[in-house]
Amino acid sequence: MKRVGNLPMRIVDTSKIETRKRTVNQTRINAENLRLFSLRNQYNLPYYKAHMPCKTPFSTAELFFSPSGLYG
Repeated sequence: MKRVGNLPMRIVDTSKIETRKRTVNQTRINAENLRLFSLRNQYNLPYYKAHMPCKTPFSTAELFFSPSGLYG
């Protein structure tokens, strides 16, 4: 766990998680399909404009926790 000042921060790398998932499932890996925007589309999650500082954390959390998402 990393720290920013006194705050503990957990880093979630969605592309690494998806790469691992696709490797286990023996699914073709395309770098473009590993981007947050593309992953959200693949898992049928709502559209968010890319690189929005206020929306990226929520976008990642939705992907991480959705039933059809990374760990669904």
